[in-house]
Amino acid sequence: EKIQKKIELLKEQKASLINNCVTKGLDPSVEMKYSGVEWIGDIPKHWEVTRLKFHGEIISGLSFNKDDIVDESEGTLVLRSSNVQNGKVNFSNNVWVRTKIPHRLFVQKGDILICSANGSRNLIGKNCILNEESLGMTWGVFMSVFRSHHPDFFYWVLNSQVFKSQSGLYLTSTINQLTAFTLKNLMVPFVLDKDEQRKIVDYLTQETQLIDSLMKKEERRLSILKEYRQSLISSVVTGKVKVTEDMI
Repeated sequence: EKIQKKIELLKEQKASLINNCVTKGLDPSVEMKYSGVEWIGDIPKHWEVTRLKFHGEIISGLSFNKDDIVDESEGTLVLRSSNVQNGKVNFSNNVWVRTKIPHRLFVQKGDILICSANGSRNLIGKNCILNEESLGMTWGVFMSVFRSHHPDFFYWVLNSQVFKSQSGLYLTSTINQLTAFTLKNLMVPFVLDKDEQRKIVDYLTQETQLIDSLMKKEERRLSILKEYRQSLISSVVTGKVKVTEDMI
């Protein structure tokens, strides 16, 4: 229970770090102003609040039939929700199709792949940045791509509380889908200075990697303890370990 609590605290620390950096920047002495948006709060005076549609293009994914699915050597890999794991692209569960694919639906370096529809509400909005390893691939109809000139900065914005705070726009009792219209109209903080963007991105990359490393270490400890606990119970109830009075 102590290890589990530590893991949860590390998750909270990571979330707070990301949100603070993409809304406040890295300079604690910078003059601030009210953003005008409750869930964003104060932002540096030289920043702005904008909508995603002014900084890139939202592109919905490829629609295909079961008959279009082919073997790896015969088609194009279609990225789906299962290919996004822990903020990174994962190729352990793949589908290939052979069909006509518009040029704009082929992955470009820096595309942010976003899960826009899924049976599980918790998976809506999960995302990752696509790089050289994904070139030549496409993405499925339940996914969207945000194609921008500032992908690294917006990746962190889309993984911040700023994004999650707007989930009411696409997660309701009757709606379980992040449409292109909703996505492109999301309100986000933005700083135009590319040097400042890069410093924020580099800092977040470094610091979140440290937190992720600590979480993985604690998760391994938790897994080992659970295995030991189960082994101990099994050994006792099957008689492999004899319980004596001095052990109680």
